[in-house]
Amino acid sequence: MAGNPRAFGPRPRGRRPTVALRVPRPSLPSFPRIPRLHALGAPCYLSRSRARRHPLSRSRPPQSFGVTESFRGEPWSHDARLRTIAFLGELGLNTYVVAPFDGPKLRRGWETPFDAGELQRFAELYAAGRAAGVEVIVGVAPARLRGVGGLNARRDRDGNGVNDDQWPRLRDKFLSLQDVGGRGFLLAFDYTLPSYFSSTATLRAARLHAKAARLVLFALRERDPEAFVWLTPAVDHGAWDALKFGAPRYWMALGRDLPPAVRVLWTGLRRRSPRIRAEVAARLARATGLQLVAVARDPEDDRLTGFAQELMARRPRSAWRALKGRALRFGPRDTIDPELIGNAAAVLVEGAPEAGLTRVVLACFAETIADGAAYDPIQAHGRALARVSGAAAPDLTLLYRLVQRQGRRLLIEGLEVDLEDLVSRSRRSRDGEAREMLRRALRVLRGLPARLREGLGDDPLWREVAPSAEKIAALAALGLKALVAEDAKAAGHAVKAKGLRRECRRAAKALRRTRPLVAMGPIYDLIESP
Repeated sequence: MAGNPRAFGPRPRGRRPTVALRVPRPSLPSFPRIPRLHALGAPCYLSRSRARRHPLSRSRPPQSFGVTESFRGEPWSHDARLRTIAFLGELGLNTYVVAPFDGPKLRRGWETPFDAGELQRFAELYAAGRAAGVEVIVGVAPARLRGVGGLNARRDRDGNGVNDDQWPRLRDKFLSLQDVGGRGFLLAFDYTLPSYFSSTATLRAARLHAKAARLVLFALRERDPEAFVWLTPAVDHGAWDALKFGAPRYWMALGRDLPPAVRVLWTGLRRRSPRIRAEVAARLARATGLQLVAVARDPEDDRLTGFAQELMARRPRSAWRALKGRALRFGPRDTIDPELIGNAAAVLVEGAPEAGLTRVVLACFAETIADGAAYDPIQAHGRALARVSGAAAPDLTLLYRLVQRQGRRLLIEGLEVDLEDLVSRSRRSRDGEAREMLRRALRVLRGLPARLREGLGDDPLWREVAPSAEKIAALAALGLKALVAEDAKAAGHAVKAKGLRRECRRAAKALRRTRPLVAMGPIYDLIESP
């Protein structure tokens, strides 16, 4: 029987007899049989010509939802990885990908073996993942991997299509991780020569990447039939009908040559897509026949964190842009299409830098996965804050509501009051009770940062929101102070008074000239209303 030249296994030389295996969609233990036939001297291929039409080809492993760390940045610390894995297990998420762009010995120094200390840390990650029910996937990016058409007989004596000097190092790299407990692995070809950009992604590169993924998968499944491999392609973004240059041929070659079990990472229309749409992913999956792993690289819901970071860096325009107008983005719903959750093979959110992916974001992401189209962003965000911050949740919720222009209602000594109603009563009839409640509200706002500091302590969440909390609470208290003035009429126009305007200007200057933030506070809306 004639072998399929695009199928599994090394290419035969000469006119040796070939064994062709036609199976629908091989089960997990099926793959190791093929290298064994090679060892017996029988060139063997797995033909996929009928696999797509077979009913079993529709089955696939369970979906994966979780985190990929620093896909374009610095690696996380070991303690941060352990904390994140444990928290993912609490949330019911099941995947953690270690594939940092600047990770030592994962990209630039990938040919250097891991030392004993590094393998010990990976073993701890795998053990923590098993305890939490989280699959830990470690990625390696073999930069400048040579193979397929660029090799001569001297560099490819075994005929597997990959350089003889590089293939053993790549194989041993993954096998060393498998020895310490690894089961899932990522082979990343983004930003690796010769395919930095989609215009340079060639058919030859696709064949090399698919060949490397097959060889790695076979080597791993020789030891563990449950092992699996994911792939980051050289072209990891773009819609199918908008791909240019060699990108369409690259994706089609991956769909033709990759084993069906290999999932492929994709970041949407761009490398950092503001929203990953289900219909765009579906068109790409139908055209190529690949299982896509959608990576949301902009999942933050608490824009207050980004605002504080930009503020401390003295970049007022970036700080204002970080708030995305006058409202926070509640949950990953703004980034991930709900229909994508049910159709993609996996959905991951990226965290770069280490503090950029807060526990609030992860909790909201978990609710997005669980609720789908029924996801309520505001309620989910409140529950996430309560889960993360514990006793400090009410104060933290108040802070977020102030930034959102929703802070008209305030909890004072167990009684929820409407600030707008109190201000109206105070202006209309000089209601003494209303003014007393306003004074109490002023004390609540002034003491907000202190209570947050006491409730959160050394929690990383407090370090993220502290700069914004103090400034926003000060502005809100400043506005309410004008309302508590003795004369109701003076209170209504106090914001126009010279002294108070000077204080407002000082506050705005302290906010690095983010003047629109002054108008964001609902208290100022009440003051300036006629």
